[in-house]
Amino acid sequence: MGGAISNDAKALAAILAIVNNFTYKMKEARPSERAENAFAELVAAGLVRKMKHGRKGVSYQRIVDCSEYEKWYRRKPRAFKEKHSFPLAEPINITVFP
Repeated sequence: MGGAISNDAKALAAILAIVNNFTYKMKEARPSERAENAFAELVAAGLVRKMKHGRKGVSYQRIVDCSEYEKWYRRKPRAFKEKHSFPLAEPINITVFP
């Protein structure tokens, strides 16, 4: 496990150790800014691959074993987990003009 990525990216990698991928269809929700930054770090570090999903969507797929990040996260105290807890998605506000 490298130390070159932020704690937010490590926390997201810990989740990816369990779920393998995240898909945003970009219809009702998109990645939050904080999640998008963490995903960008994981892509740059070679842990995750970013792929198109449909016409507008995006999918982030784990390409290496991230179980060490899950173990790292489990050992962290509750206060650390609360600090590095953030929404993975935010709603897309669609404005309809009359």
